[in-house]
Amino acid sequence: MKLITLNTHSLEEPDYEEKLHRFVDVVLAEKPDIVAMQEVNQSAAAERVKPPELSGYVRCRDFEGEVRRDNHAARLSGLLREKGAEYFWTWVGAKLGYGKYDEGLAVFSRYPILEVDSFRISGCADYGNWKTRRILGIKTEAGWFYTVHMGWWDDEEEPFVKQWERLQKHIWAVTGEEEADSDKKLPETGDRCDLRMAGNAQRSETVDEEPGNMQRPESGNIQAGNVGQPVWLMGDFNSLDSIIGQGYDLVSESGWKDTFCLARERDCGVTVGKVIDGWRERLSDTKVLKNPKTEKEDSPDDGSACQEGMRMDYIWCSERVPILSSCVICNGENYPVVSDHYGVLVVTGNSSSVI
Repeated sequence: MKLITLNTHSLEEPDYEEKLHRFVDVVLAEKPDIVAMQEVNQSAAAERVKPPELSGYVRCRDFEGEVRRDNHAARLSGLLREKGAEYFWTWVGAKLGYGKYDEGLAVFSRYPILEVDSFRISGCADYGNWKTRRILGIKTEAGWFYTVHMGWWDDEEEPFVKQWERLQKHIWAVTGEEEADSDKKLPETGDRCDLRMAGNAQRSETVDEEPGNMQRPESGNIQAGNVGQPVWLMGDFNSLDSIIGQGYDLVSESGWKDTFCLARERDCGVTVGKVIDGWRERLSDTKVLKNPKTEKEDSPDDGSACQEGMRMDYIWCSERVPILSSCVICNGENYPVVSDHYGVLVVTGNSSSVI
């Protein structure tokens, strides 16, 4: 099975039309089973598209918004269909972005969507507030696949911890599992990827003022439903794996497995090659952006495309599943750049099976 996640930046991206077609070529070449996308926009004032025109579209029952003519997901679906690639897909708007876009999330699947789930993880519910955040997921015969766009760890109004608590509580309910007992011990941190950024343990020592008091929701069994299938969280977590005691560690210590760490073959994992919106004011020390592998003199030269940058886009799984490979795509070396984020492509151990 092949999984792709990408923060598309979509309509706000320079040279949008060219980059949209480039990504179409990526999907046609890789034939992913699931594509999870964030910042999937449409112009709020654009013409409404009638449902019969939306081939493969599965509406989330709780979503009352309209799909409009320049919707990034709808256009991607149409271009793929013109090339003979049929995908089932869903999209929801989460908030008003840049004062003019319905900014949302989308998930594409090669195989039928059995159920769609969308819920809010932000405390804020104001559609006009840019801090409002939602999650979108689909159920297939292989389980649940959620596209995720988290807030920042240090946001006083919308802290990462609270959003993560809401996300986990909802997923426990939807997937049929009970929340963990309050006295249940968290998984050992050795289960996470200690060798960050392609094999080296050097990390930024940026921590909270009271690092021993990081709040975490209790860990639980996060397998999907009664069939024991994994749940997948795919997307932009706005949290660097190189910073100790923040979002990455919280997710890992909640029991989720970073597929980058499970992969038999992997590259450096860098998904953002420069400082982008939201991070300029958070990263005054540019050394935080250094890939440890490029700094460590005795690191082996494996030919991977290591570069300065950040890893904040992940594919997490609720189980330790076989992962053949994890690689960054659309980074200028492995397919052309299409967004201010690079994508992640994961191939599971049962890549020949259908879902």
